Amino acid sequence: MIVTIHQPSYLPWIPFLEKGLRSDVFVLLDDVQFEKNSATNRNRIKTAQGATWLTVPVSRNSHTPICGVQIPAAQRGFFRKHRRTIEENYRKSPYFEIVADPLFDLLDRECSSLLDLNLQINRLWLKMAGYRGRVMLASQIDAGGTNWQRVLGICRTLGADTYLSGSSGADYLNLAAFDDAGIRVLFQHCRYVEYPQQFPKVGFVPRLSALDLMMNVGVAAECRRLILSYCEWRDRDGHIT
Repeated sequence: MIVTIHQPSYLPWIPFLEKGLRSDVFVLLDDVQFEKNSATNRNRIKTAQGATWLTVPVSRNSHTPICGVQIPAAQRGFFRKHRRTIEENYRKSPYFEIVADPLFDLLDRECSSLLDLNLQINRLWLKMAGYRGRVMLASQIDAGGTNWQRVLGICRTLGADTYLSGSSGADYLNLAAFDDAGIRVLFQHCRYVEYPQQFPKVGFVPRLSALDLMMNVGVAAECRRLILSYCEWRDRDGHIT
């Protein structure tokens, strides 16, 4: 059983999908503290001037968990603004309608909860990438602890034998505890493989929302191969697996 854990993201980028495609269970960490200016409420797309941010306005206090973050009613016009920006910059993409139609359907609903919005988009992104595993919320899993202990608890509760971590996991995970639990830990390292993009005069722009990839390359089998080649996985000793 391969498990990965990631905070829910707005219009998530390619490594988010790559972790998902390699896992049996994708756990969205919805009950940790919201981080301002993180991928939880923003991501980048490409324009004729280069990359630009699409940001979801939110209302929260300093200790609000992601599941409690709201989108203010007075600022929900951002949905229309994001839709218009995507249309202006991707309408000539070969797979525009395939990607835009279901995405715009979600944006037109104008969610009041950031988690609800992200969960719908994250499921859509994973589906279009060809993911066949399970998506779960961390709040639905009975696993105590904080930080690395919470990660280990989720993995043990789900019966994982492999945990897929971001590269920063090496800085805080207690790998000895994972060894004792019989769980192998692998770390994701991005390589930023190039693919066709709009506005070639700007040059290739990495670290964009996976929206850019799917608009230009396609969904399911068309993008799956590239997604799976976008990163490499290393064990604790740095060996590529």
